[in-house]
Amino acid sequence: MSAILELQDISIQFSNNTLFNELNLAVNKGEICCIRTGVLDGGSTLLKCCAGLILPTSGLVHLEGKSIDQYSDCELFKKISYCQENAGLISIFSNYNNLLLPINYHLQINSKILAARISNIAEKFGLSDVLNKEPYQLNDVQISLFTLVRALTIESEIILLDELQSGMSVAMRQRVLELIRAYSNEYGYTFIMTTTAGDDLRFADRVFSIKNQQLMEE
Repeated sequence: MSAILELQDISIQFSNNTLFNELNLAVNKGEICCIRTGVLDGGSTLLKCCAGLILPTSGLVHLEGKSIDQYSDCELFKKISYCQENAGLISIFSNYNNLLLPINYHLQINSKILAARISNIAEKFGLSDVLNKEPYQLNDVQISLFTLVRALTIESEIILLDELQSGMSVAMRQRVLELIRAYSNEYGYTFIMTTTAGDDLRFADRVFSIKNQQLMEE
């Protein structure tokens, strides 16, 4: 099986600080991968590199066998979504319009179909009551979930989740992870999630740790 996302000999360096050195990773369609992270060890940076938001110092990122820099912004928007830990919503727009704005800019989707899709996904994640509120009225967990809802509304093939589980109760975490697994099983979405101490990793197909500027599979 060919990988949907592949990192080949990726090195990332800022000034004299090397985060990763000749890192390799291949993720298959429909896989759920978790990456254990610590303080300032580069987990968020690695996800941004996977999404094409930052360029590696050296090495290649391949998306469906093609270099990620060969995709247009609109093509990447449809294929891969980076969900930030506690940001990504614009304060002057309602939460609902934060979902609509990038989708309407990049994609042509019938407004009724889009509204129904948003309503369905938001209900599953317990966000229906705050769709028409403002970002400042959300807590950090809800903001993280809204970025996930947006990715699922776009129907991105690859969804990159930055410490999504942080701050969740045990019950909420279980419900959210069950939904992620269900979306992976039903639609073949690929998820890569950074995690911290105490997060649940049992739902993942593969788990990695960041050690010696590499990803080590556990």
